[in-house]
Amino acid sequence: LALCLLGAQARADEAIVVQKAAGQSNPRLYLKAFSGPAALRERLLNDLHYTDWFTVTEAAGEADYLAEVTVIERPGANQVSLALSDHLGNPLGTLEQRGDHSVAHLARSAVDNLILRVFKAPGPCHTRLAWVRQEGRHKEIWQADFDGGNPNRLTHNSSLSVEPAWS
Repeated sequence: LALCLLGAQARADEAIVVQKAAGQSNPRLYLKAFSGPAALRERLLNDLHYTDWFTVTEAAGEADYLAEVTVIERPGANQVSLALSDHLGNPLGTLEQRGDHSVAHLARSAVDNLILRVFKAPGPCHTRLAWVRQEGRHKEIWQADFDGGNPNRLTHNSSLSVEPAWS
């Protein structure tokens, strides 16, 4: 099984190395408030989980960071705002995502920007996975979102397609 992480922010020849010391845990994030569709709240929490940069906690007292998210849906002018504060409630800034993209796309951008703000590293939410899948006697190339969602077959060669790459 071949697997590639492909990011819009990283060039093919650029290596990104992220390390965490043994025994070091992820900072804890508490979602203090969320204003918007419940399904989007769940997607945002899933994205935070799948990125594995934060541990989302259910108790504000255990959190290193507090987040308040506001979602506004308007035709052609959607907005997702993520206000971040430290565990004492001191404001650390607000990450604004606006545009004609879906609010789900903007929420993923907010998670990526949160990771960039806290860790100074690009977030993975807009990366794509590529892999080779055996289909009978043939191998075809597939792609999906970073969390495995929206799988899509890229090749239909009925042969051996085995080296996924983006340029």
